[in-house]
Amino acid sequence: MISVYIETNFILELAFSQEQAESCLQLLETSEQGKSRLIIPAFSIGESFETLVRRSKQRKQLAETVSTELKQLSRSLSYRSEVTALDSITRLLISSLEDDKRRLDETLARMLSTCGIIPLSKEVVMNAMSYRELFGFGYQDSIVYSSVMHHLELGIKVASCFLNRNSKDFDDPDITEMLDNKNCKILFNFDKGREYVRGLLGI
Repeated sequence: MISVYIETNFILELAFSQEQAESCLQLLETSEQGKSRLIIPAFSIGESFETLVRRSKQRKQLAETVSTELKQLSRSLSYRSEVTALDSITRLLISSLEDDKRRLDETLARMLSTCGIIPLSKEVVMNAMSYRELFGFGYQDSIVYSSVMHHLELGIKVASCFLNRNSKDFDDPDITEMLDNKNCKILFNFDKGREYVRGLLGI
Protein backbone atom coordinates (compact mmCIF):
# COMPACT_ATOMS: atom_id res chain seq x y z
CA MET A 1 0.00 0.00 0.00
CA ILE A 2 1.31 3.43 -0.97
CA SER A 3 0.41 6.47 1.11
CA VAL A 4 -0.23 9.65 -0.85
CA TYR A 5 -0.39 12.75 1.35
CA ILE A 6 -2.35 15.60 -0.17
CA GLU A 7 -3.40 19.08 0.93
CA THR A 8 -5.92 21.81 0.17
CA ASN A 9 -4.82 22.43 -3.41
CA PHE A 10 -5.61 18.82 -4.35
CA ILE A 11 -9.23 19.32 -3.24
CA LEU A 12 -9.53 22.63 -5.10
CA GLU A 13 -7.85 21.29 -8.24
CA LEU A 14 -10.32 18.41 -8.41
CA ALA A 15 -13.43 20.31 -7.34
CA PHE A 16 -12.96 23.22 -9.73
CA SER A 17 -11.58 21.23 -12.69
CA GLN A 18 -8.29 23.13 -12.79
CA GLU A 19 -5.26 22.34 -14.97
CA GLN A 20 -4.15 19.10 -13.29
CA ALA A 21 -7.60 17.86 -12.25
CA GLU A 22 -7.34 14.75 -14.42
CA SER A 23 -4.24 13.59 -12.54
CA CYS A 24 -6.01 14.23 -9.23
CA LEU A 25 -8.98 12.20 -10.43
CA GLN A 26 -6.74 9.29 -11.42
CA LEU A 27 -5.03 9.38 -8.02
CA LEU A 28 -8.43 9.34 -6.34
CA GLU A 29 -9.54 6.40 -8.48
CA THR A 30 -6.35 4.51 -7.61
CA SER A 31 -7.18 5.04 -3.94
CA GLU A 32 -10.77 3.90 -4.47
CA GLN A 33 -9.42 0.72 -6.07
CA GLY A 34 -7.40 0.00 -2.93
CA LYS A 35 -4.03 0.27 -4.67
CA SER A 36 -2.97 3.34 -2.68
CA ARG A 37 -4.37 5.51 0.07
CA LEU A 38 -4.90 9.24 -0.04
CA ILE A 39 -4.30 10.92 3.32
CA ILE A 40 -5.23 14.51 4.07
CA PRO A 41 -4.90 16.77 7.12
CA ALA A 42 -8.29 17.60 8.61
CA PHE A 43 -7.12 21.21 8.57
CA SER A 44 -6.98 21.17 4.77
CA ILE A 45 -10.65 20.25 4.55
CA GLY A 46 -11.55 23.30 6.60
CA GLU A 47 -9.16 25.40 4.55
CA SER A 48 -10.93 24.38 1.33
CA PHE A 49 -14.20 25.74 2.75
CA GLU A 50 -12.46 28.95 3.78
CA THR A 51 -11.11 29.33 0.23
CA LEU A 52 -14.61 28.87 -1.20
CA VAL A 53 -16.04 31.48 1.17
CA ARG A 54 -13.30 33.95 0.24
CA ARG A 55 -13.82 33.38 -3.48
CA SER A 56 -17.56 33.75 -3.08
CA LYS A 57 -17.19 37.09 -1.33
CA GLN A 58 -14.82 38.35 -4.01
CA ARG A 59 -17.13 37.20 -6.80
CA LYS A 60 -20.20 38.76 -5.18
CA GLN A 61 -18.37 42.04 -4.78
CA LEU A 62 -17.25 41.91 -8.41
CA ALA A 63 -20.79 41.07 -9.58
CA GLU A 64 -22.19 44.00 -7.60
CA THR A 65 -19.56 46.36 -9.00
CA VAL A 66 -20.15 45.22 -12.58
CA SER A 67 -23.93 45.45 -12.14
CA THR A 68 -23.67 49.00 -10.80
CA GLU A 69 -21.44 50.11 -13.67
CA LEU A 70 -23.71 48.48 -16.25
CA LYS A 71 -26.72 50.28 -14.83
CA GLN A 72 -24.87 53.55 -15.18
CA LEU A 73 -23.87 52.76 -18.75
CA SER A 74 -27.40 51.67 -19.66
CA ARG A 75 -28.59 55.23 -19.06
CA SER A 76 -26.72 56.19 -22.20
CA LEU A 77 -28.41 55.21 -25.45
CA SER A 78 -24.96 54.86 -27.01
CA TYR A 79 -24.10 51.85 -24.80
CA ARG A 80 -27.49 50.25 -24.24
CA SER A 81 -27.04 47.36 -26.68
CA GLU A 82 -23.57 46.56 -25.37
CA VAL A 83 -24.80 46.64 -21.79
CA THR A 84 -27.50 44.10 -22.61
CA ALA A 85 -24.85 41.77 -24.03
CA LEU A 86 -22.56 42.23 -21.03
CA ASP A 87 -25.33 41.56 -18.52
CA SER A 88 -24.66 37.82 -18.96
CA ILE A 89 -21.32 38.33 -17.19
CA THR A 90 -23.10 39.32 -13.99
CA ARG A 91 -25.43 36.33 -14.23
CA LEU A 92 -22.45 34.03 -14.78
CA LEU A 93 -20.66 35.37 -11.70
CA ILE A 94 -23.73 34.74 -9.54
CA SER A 95 -24.59 31.29 -10.93
CA SER A 96 -20.99 30.14 -10.61
CA LEU A 97 -21.18 30.58 -6.82
CA GLU A 98 -23.74 27.82 -6.42
CA ASP A 99 -21.92 25.62 -8.93
CA ASP A 100 -18.70 25.94 -6.94
CA LYS A 101 -20.44 25.03 -3.68
CA ARG A 102 -22.03 21.97 -5.28
CA ARG A 103 -18.78 20.77 -6.86
CA LEU A 104 -16.81 21.18 -3.64
CA ASP A 105 -19.43 19.27 -1.65
CA GLU A 106 -19.51 16.46 -4.21
CA THR A 107 -15.72 16.24 -4.34
CA LEU A 108 -15.36 16.10 -0.56
CA ALA A 109 -18.11 13.50 -0.22
CA ARG A 110 -16.30 11.26 -2.69
CA MET A 111 -12.89 11.83 -1.17
CA LEU A 112 -14.03 11.25 2.40
CA SER A 113 -15.39 7.84 1.47
CA THR A 114 -11.87 6.62 0.78
CA CYS A 115 -9.30 9.07 2.20
CA GLY A 116 -7.56 8.84 5.53
CA ILE A 117 -7.81 11.99 7.65
CA ILE A 118 -5.10 13.29 10.00
CA PRO A 119 -6.81 14.84 13.04
CA LEU A 120 -5.89 18.34 14.16
CA SER A 121 -4.58 17.18 17.52
CA LYS A 122 -2.78 19.01 20.30
CA GLU A 123 0.51 17.42 19.20
CA VAL A 124 0.04 18.59 15.62
CA VAL A 125 -0.59 22.18 16.73
CA MET A 126 2.32 22.21 19.18
CA ASN A 127 4.73 20.81 16.59
CA ALA A 128 3.43 23.29 14.01
CA MET A 129 4.73 26.11 16.19
CA SER A 130 8.21 24.61 16.06
CA TYR A 131 8.08 24.04 12.31
CA ARG A 132 6.91 27.60 11.80
CA GLU A 133 10.04 28.88 13.52
CA LEU A 134 12.31 26.33 11.85
CA PHE A 135 11.20 26.87 8.26
CA GLY A 136 9.55 30.29 8.35
CA PHE A 137 6.17 28.79 7.48
CA GLY A 138 2.94 30.72 7.68
CA TYR A 139 0.40 29.38 10.17
CA GLN A 140 -1.53 27.35 7.63
CA ASP A 141 1.51 25.73 6.01
CA SER A 142 2.97 24.86 9.41
CA ILE A 143 -0.16 22.93 10.39
CA VAL A 144 -0.27 21.04 7.10
CA TYR A 145 3.39 20.07 7.36
CA SER A 146 3.07 19.16 11.03
CA SER A 147 0.06 16.97 10.22
CA VAL A 148 1.97 15.03 7.57
CA MET A 149 5.06 14.61 9.75
CA HIS A 150 2.94 13.51 12.71
CA HIS A 151 1.31 10.80 10.61
CA LEU A 152 4.65 9.66 9.19
CA GLU A 153 6.06 9.38 12.70
CA LEU A 154 3.38 6.88 13.68
CA GLY A 155 5.75 4.29 12.30
CA ILE A 156 3.76 3.01 9.33
CA LYS A 157 6.52 1.64 7.12
CA VAL A 158 5.23 2.10 3.58
CA ALA A 159 6.43 4.07 0.57
CA SER A 160 4.79 7.46 0.49
CA CYS A 161 4.77 10.83 -1.20
CA PHE A 162 3.53 14.28 -0.31
CA LEU A 163 1.87 16.20 -3.15
CA ASN A 164 1.97 19.92 -2.52
CA ARG A 165 1.57 22.67 -5.13
CA ASN A 166 3.16 25.24 -2.82
CA SER A 167 6.76 24.97 -3.97
CA LYS A 168 7.42 28.55 -2.86
CA ASP A 169 7.29 27.59 0.83
CA PHE A 170 7.99 23.85 0.77
CA ASP A 171 10.80 23.49 -1.78
CA ASP A 172 13.51 23.49 0.86
CA PRO A 173 16.39 20.97 1.05
CA ASP A 174 15.88 20.52 4.79
CA ILE A 175 12.17 19.78 4.32
CA THR A 176 12.99 17.33 1.54
CA GLU A 177 15.55 15.60 3.75
CA MET A 178 13.18 15.31 6.71
CA LEU A 179 10.55 13.72 4.49
CA ASP A 180 13.09 11.47 2.75
CA ASN A 181 14.14 10.17 6.17
CA LYS A 182 10.54 9.04 6.61
CA ASN A 183 10.51 7.34 3.19
CA CYS A 184 8.31 10.14 1.81
CA LYS A 185 9.06 11.99 -1.42
CA ILE A 186 7.70 15.51 -1.86
CA LEU A 187 6.42 16.50 -5.30
CA PHE A 188 5.12 19.90 -6.38
CA ASN A 189 3.06 18.81 -9.35
CA PHE A 190 -0.01 16.54 -9.43
CA ASP A 191 0.85 15.21 -12.88
CA LYS A 192 4.28 14.15 -11.60
CA GLY A 193 2.63 12.75 -8.49
CA ARG A 194 0.39 10.56 -10.59
CA GLU A 195 3.35 9.24 -12.58
CA TYR A 196 5.34 8.65 -9.39
CA VAL A 197 2.54 6.60 -7.85
CA ARG A 198 1.97 4.68 -11.07
CA GLY A 199 5.70 3.90 -11.19
CA LEU A 200 5.68 2.54 -7.62
CA LEU A 201 2.64 0.44 -8.46
CA GLY A 202 4.12 -0.76 -11.75
CA ILE A 203 1.16 0.36 -13.84
